[in-house]
Amino acid sequence: MSDLFGRFATTRQIEPLIGIKEKTLYRLRLNGVLVKGKHYRLKNPLNPKSHILYDVEAVIAELTRADLEERLIEKDKLEKKQKKITKKEFVA
Repeated sequence: MSDLFGRFATTRQIEPLIGIKEKTLYRLRLNGVLVKGKHYRLKNPLNPKSHILYDVEAVIAELTRADLEERLIEKDKLEKKQKKITKKEFVA
């Protein structure tokens, strides 16, 4: 699969390969599932707003991990718990 584009692919090139939209890729980066330097890099490292290039094989390997869904659910539960705690602190 990665022979089609080489090792790295842009967001538009990787979307049809993995079946995930740009917004979801963005959320996966925010949640720490896709790690900078391991799963993606900036096209121009000197520009923080540069386009992103994904390591196709690394992204596919990460998204096909068996424990990924459990890890995301656990992280979501922790975030909800933290929100409840901070709400209680403001009320008190």
